[in-house]
Amino acid sequence: FSAVYSKADYFEHNCHHQGIFSLTDEAQWEGFLERRRSAVLLTGCDITDRSKGQRRAFEIGCLEGYFVKHLQDFGWKAEGLELNAAVATAAAESLGITIHPIGVDDWQPPVNRYDLGCSFHTFEHLRDPRDALSRTHAALKPGGRVLIEVPYDLDELDNPDHLHYYTFESAERMVCDVFGNAETRDDQYRRATGKAVGSLYVFATKS
Repeated sequence: FSAVYSKADYFEHNCHHQGIFSLTDEAQWEGFLERRRSAVLLTGCDITDRSKGQRRAFEIGCLEGYFVKHLQDFGWKAEGLELNAAVATAAAESLGITIHPIGVDDWQPPVNRYDLGCSFHTFEHLRDPRDALSRTHAALKPGGRVLIEVPYDLDELDNPDHLHYYTFESAERMVCDVFGNAETRDDQYRRATGKAVGSLYVFATKS
């Protein structure tokens, strides 16, 4: 498991198909960050709203950390978890953010601390997604939001990196089993090559 995700070149594999070739060229990240902001807004959380005071967030599988940095720029106390230690270390130093170079399996989250937990195209890779959700639920404050993005494209059935394959129904059930509520939204997008990718969001609120 670690052998697949612990190499620095996994960053390239993950980002190049999105048209991103640099960690520091902000122009290349604009579309990526706009999609993330819009996705979080589905949960009812506007990350750009500074009137809420300092809020806390974490991202599971943050890889290059650019969304963590984006949250930080809007006044959030944000941090990430990233199994790829080489990329996590480089991103933390380059962007001035907090990234814990561990997988979610090794994370012992503080209880009732965070306002937002998110994860984008990571849960399909996890050994135990339900355990990751349970840790997320524990970490969130009452009223905190969780947002998860996973692929549902049939082409992903041949992806050897993926341990789980989701439908709208299975993703919603997975989150609802832990949070007691869940909603899904379609998020089909196009890679830099023009290929359409089937992707979905599932989100919930901690009661």
